[in-house]
Amino acid sequence: GRGREPRPAPCAPGGLDVQAAPLLAARPCQRCAELRQAGPQARRVLPGVGGAGRGEAPRLRRAGGGERRVGSGVLFRAVASGSSARLREFKPQELANLGWAFAKAASREAELLRGLADEGVARAGASAFAPQEMSNLAWAFATLAFTAPKLCRALASQMEGCFARLKAQERANSLWAFAKLSVRAPKVFRASAIRTAAGAEDLAPQNVANLAWAFASLAWCDAAAFHALATAAVEKIREFSPQGLSSMVWSFATASFRDLGLFRAVAAASAASLGGFSGQGLCNIMWAYASADVQEPELHELLKRRFLEACSEPDVPSLAPASLRGLSVDVLGMLWALACLGRLDDRFLRASSGTLARIGRALGGPGPAAIAPARGGGACSDGPRVVADLGDRLVICKPAEWEVDDAAEVSAGFSLSGYLRALLPRRRFPITRDGESQCGFLHRLDVPSTGLILAAKTYEAYFDLQAQLHAGLMAREYWALCHGWASQAPREVRAQVLARGTAAGAGGYSPPSRVAQVGGRRCATRASAVAHAVRHEDALSLMFVVIGTGRKHQIRAHVAHIGHPVVCDGKYGPATYPSDAAWCPRHFLHRHRLGFRDAKARACEVSVPLPSDLLNALGSLGARGARSAKALASVGRQGYWHVRQSDCAPLP
Repeated sequence: GRGREPRPAPCAPGGLDVQAAPLLAARPCQRCAELRQAGPQARRVLPGVGGAGRGEAPRLRRAGGGERRVGSGVLFRAVASGSSARLREFKPQELANLGWAFAKAASREAELLRGLADEGVARAGASAFAPQEMSNLAWAFATLAFTAPKLCRALASQMEGCFARLKAQERANSLWAFAKLSVRAPKVFRASAIRTAAGAEDLAPQNVANLAWAFASLAWCDAAAFHALATAAVEKIREFSPQGLSSMVWSFATASFRDLGLFRAVAAASAASLGGFSGQGLCNIMWAYASADVQEPELHELLKRRFLEACSEPDVPSLAPASLRGLSVDVLGMLWALACLGRLDDRFLRASSGTLARIGRALGGPGPAAIAPARGGGACSDGPRVVADLGDRLVICKPAEWEVDDAAEVSAGFSLSGYLRALLPRRRFPITRDGESQCGFLHRLDVPSTGLILAAKTYEAYFDLQAQLHAGLMAREYWALCHGWASQAPREVRAQVLARGTAAGAGGYSPPSRVAQVGGRRCATRASAVAHAVRHEDALSLMFVVIGTGRKHQIRAHVAHIGHPVVCDGKYGPATYPSDAAWCPRHFLHRHRLGFRDAKARACEVSVPLPSDLLNALGSLGARGARSAKALASVGRQGYWHVRQSDCAPLP
């Protein structure tokens, strides 16, 4: 599905306190106007101010004596203005302290940070920073979520030469920062994994959680390091905060390390500290147990009840948009996890659907207007078309070479969001311009693929459909022509899939996903052959496919994994691609049916036949036996082969 997976905010370290006592003890001593000229003297002001936190306004001495209180924002803006042009005068420790203080005060002064990053690159290149200074500078930029890849790479390069001198917290903070900024530092991560594997007993619980989170976030799945972290965590499990507990199991589930000892220890500790979890923390723990397929019935029931209580606490209409979206991710994550664990009941489904409806109304705009669906039963070959309009939601048939995008830069083909925006005016349908809500689209299809796409015209409809998708109540069925004679008995493939890259690059190329036991995501595909065919000496199967999850390239990766790659698929069937391309114009994958519910909870089913180019390819095949001939003829005439309703049911 298109819903985002839960991703916990890591247990953010506080940074290492600056060691120079005079700097910590210093008080602001000049007016803001004088501070603008202070240059490096600002270092004597900021550590004390930053360390005090945002809630306490700093004191400034008046020129004529006495003190007055000023807002910390005013002070930090003044210091940023005075320091930006004079950073070369700062010593390495002063640069690190400056960044540390601004991060402590959550003061995100872009001009200063850009200058600090540039100066930091030069100093790191000269190996000027001490280990703690490197760690604090990386921590500061990560805490402020200020992307500075050149600085991070320069710091990582200097760390490589002095890694043995980094203390445990400095290692944990540095890796946390690199992971939070999505900066890969392979040599530093490798050295840290080796050091961690040798023993993690010197790590505080927060550092254990942050190292696990950093490794998992950047898919650095070192078995020995994760084993050492699990051992250390179990020994110190009672010292973990609720956020640390959720971060640990999220990290192990994400990296596909199913350490049952750790999951049992976290279950016991979580049950004992249930009141300390946020809604996000509850969701992350449940998601982790579902992803790792670990059953802890008592914990799951406790988490479910506590989550319902947490969802009823906030006044949804009064929440800011970012908080509304965060709450929706938590609710959808809980729905998915409970469905996977077999613990989703009607009460939770009704309550969560009600919360999502309130979120949709709080984000939403005017009501929908109907669009006349295109007439005729033929598949769309020339351009997209609306095949069903249900008031607040619609179904579009996507042709090949159209991309289901989120209104960002289109990497290949034509933009389906552009088509939707042309249909639906902005004032009535703001969701079609909202990339954070996927412009209303519920799922994707690969650019060469064809078939049905479900889209919402309102936020309330969007979250209703997302709830159906995450709860496993939506049916998605496909035709795929594959190599080999596959079994006609339904086969379920549950191999985990690791998506390498989320967006296509130059020329529309997107790295292939792959089946991976380590680092992969839980997914399910059910496939069966409805017809066997031949073309020259090639054995082929027309496959009926149903998915229970929507990972990137899931069907293509799964059928290739069981030895039946899709015809004309250069990514997953490169050996046969050149010969396939001579008779099949693109990979043979078509979503022909969607099953879902409308705004009044009535069951809806939409199907569309194969497009003409795939029908022509299918017509060039010879059937293997009478049953296959009948099936191929039926698909060729109607684009739909009758399948019993039980076979079409969505996966749990």
